[in-house]
Amino acid sequence: MKIITANRASAILFWFLKKFSDGAYLLPANICPIVPLTFLKAKVKFQFVDIEPKNYCIDRNMVLDMLKTNPRKYKGIVFVHTYGREYEVEEFFSDLKKLNEDFKIIDDRCLCFPNVNQIIGFADLVLFSTTYGKVVDMGKGGFAVVEDNEIFESKYLLYNPEDLQKLNNNCKYCYQNSKKISVENNNWLDADLNTLGEEYFIEISKKIEESKKIKNSLNKIYDDKLPNSIKLGKDFNSWRFNILVDNQQEILDSILQNKLFASSHYDVTSKIFNDNKYPVAENLSKAIINLFNDRYFSEDKAIRICEIINSHIQK
Repeated sequence: MKIITANRASAILFWFLKKFSDGAYLLPANICPIVPLTFLKAKVKFQFVDIEPKNYCIDRNMVLDMLKTNPRKYKGIVFVHTYGREYEVEEFFSDLKKLNEDFKIIDDRCLCFPNVNQIIGFADLVLFSTTYGKVVDMGKGGFAVVEDNEIFESKYLLYNPEDLQKLNNNCKYCYQNSKKISVENNNWLDADLNTLGEEYFIEISKKIEESKKIKNSLNKIYDDKLPNSIKLGKDFNSWRFNILVDNQQEILDSILQNKLFASSHYDVTSKIFNDNKYPVAENLSKAIINLFNDRYFSEDKAIRICEIINSHIQK
């Protein structure tokens, strides 16, 4: 088992894709947009798949059916642990390899707690992230667990932080205005590998304990004060505390008007790339609210948000 580091997990993904580029990868329709954008940067094909109605990960039965129908058409999959949920994946990954032993499995745990001792199992690449907004937020950094680090043949790429900001702004504009994204071939990706040393992992260990303490405190408030009927479930609360509501925008607007904040990740990423329909992902995006449970929030804010949500739920 080997560890690869980078300033962003997407850099590791990029060089992996450059190595294994002959065929399309399957992605969940609600994946973080930086992933398909990294595929475009690497000039690797991808295809979106809807998610499961209750587990909210990529629809595993649909994926297996696609491979059974044409096992050589697809090169691999990015399996995302939605909202940081720790899915049992080994049986699914094993089934994929039985259908095509060369099928590449990218186990995307970027919203999970980082684990340098992660067992790779049937996966070819296990990704973790510690950039802004992740479970352990260090402002930068990502790493991967692989069997063989020699599969990475990185070269120098120009990087301009302003290009990354332009790309993020472009994404936001396309989501808000239902536009298709047009990606310029600019220098938005910081693609250097092995940029972080031992001190990075020492810091991660410290931050994990800090993060768990804060999350346990804030999650308890949400769990105690919000009705069970709107909770997504304990397995989904490590990244943020997630709820499902019928009046999402009304509640988000009210939270903002009270000078607080919450999010609604992830919108249906596929809509800024194609016009296909993914009904389960679309329904989730219309109902999900992510309540913050990190160092940017406080117990007082959590209590106030619960009061706001309950006032709208009871209407």
